Amino acid sequence: MHSKDYKRPADFGSGSRVLVVGGGNSASDLAVEAAATFGSADLSMRSGYWFIPKTIFGIPASELDRVWLPMPVQRLGFKILLRLSCGRYERYGLEKPDHALVTKDVTVNPR
Repeated sequence: MHSKDYKRPADFGSGSRVLVVGGGNSASDLAVEAAATFGSADLSMRSGYWFIPKTIFGIPASELDRVWLPMPVQRLGFKILLRLSCGRYERYGLEKPDHALVTKDVTVNPR
């Protein structure tokens, strides 16, 4: 089923195993909801994604960008905050992204 057709966990049926293909915002939202409902969900991604929590240490992630700082400095600061707040990607079984932060779309998710 495509994420555009998904409305609620009951769409999967009880006791379902859920495999979500992709790592974008819709896929991540669906995986989080399926995992909360069924106890687990698996993600299948072609390559690594940058996953950004909606808040980092209680501060909305969207408020952490500083346009007056050069992009390499912003990137470094954000990567440090991500490491401190979430840990290493490998800890979650995720592949490390092969591109620099914010050079491609990022996935923003509450969990």
